[in-house]
Amino acid sequence: MRTLIQSEKGSSALSLLIFLLAFLAVFALVSDLARLYAAKISVRHALNLSLRAASGQLDQDRLADPEIPRVYILPLQAREIFDDALRENLRLDQGNNPQAGSVAGGPVEVSYFQVVNDVPFTYSWGAYSETVTRPGVVGIIRVPVALGLFARAATGAPGNLVLTVHSTVGPEVIATR
Repeated sequence: MRTLIQSEKGSSALSLLIFLLAFLAVFALVSDLARLYAAKISVRHALNLSLRAASGQLDQDRLADPEIPRVYILPLQAREIFDDALRENLRLDQGNNPQAGSVAGGPVEVSYFQVVNDVPFTYSWGAYSETVTRPGVVGIIRVPVALGLFARAATGAPGNLVLTVHSTVGPEVIATR
């Protein structure tokens, strides 16, 4: 072994082997972290679509009131549509557990859901605070995502990383007058 390292060919082969192993480890880490980032984008998109569907549950009578038209989101219908859309978008069963093809690595938790009709409305979640200034729907979900081997090593997480995703969405109403 000593003569292999001392020879020019041997030291070049060993250097190449070390470089190749380091390159593969970095590539695997980048791939794991890119997959995690893609999962966060996918979860955010699913939440936004679900909130948009919920914010479309408008009280047509209040909206058509000739004296004072007002945007009012129906809370019970909004929550029902939100839950259905979230399960569909994230491929979850009725218990919010992932099905085949889901980005979630475990049960999805709806941590906060609020229909905002009376504005301004201020709420806090941990260190985050927001004031909603127009009718809309607020949602915060927690989604566990499975990590690859190198991402687990880089983040120190045991197997799943829980993504907390937040969004506020309001209906788009266009006046026809």
